[in-house]
Amino acid sequence: MNNERGQLGVLSLDLGSHTGFEIYSKGAFSRDLLDLTKKGKFGENGFYVFDCAVNGLIRVLQKNNIKQEIVVEKPHASRFFHSSRILFGLMGVLHLACHKKKIPLTEVSSKSVKKYWTGNGNADKPAMIARAKQLVSRKIEDDNIADACALMRFYLENRKEEG
Repeated sequence: MNNERGQLGVLSLDLGSHTGFEIYSKGAFSRDLLDLTKKGKFGENGFYVFDCAVNGLIRVLQKNNIKQEIVVEKPHASRFFHSSRILFGLMGVLHLACHKKKIPLTEVSSKSVKKYWTGNGNADKPAMIARAKQLVSRKIEDDNIADACALMRFYLENRKEEG
């Protein structure tokens, strides 16, 4: 990734009512958690809060980097209707934001990320957190942030460079 890597900005997102994210910008990583709940539940304004947050993160990428990319785990249907509704709703908001800003969005299967990160495509949350503590920061305690870190590293290592 020679010279382009210093000009590349990537946002990785682990979608959910607590969305973990990591930004790669100017050769450095930063990460945090978006809490889209109100009083512990994903409320009616959760999609709006996510839209505002994602657009803010995109502005950071656009300000500091020549090339921007976003990567997210592929959503999968859950047997729990409410969880699936949230996940696919967030995905719709993200697709729209990427389309408006003309930023490529890549979807990666969670099995691929887990296998890359832990060696086990069915790794559980504690295994993902343990690996993030080992490879990224001992301060990582949240599985959503750990997943965003794993997704970022997987993407940076496996992305196809343009031309």
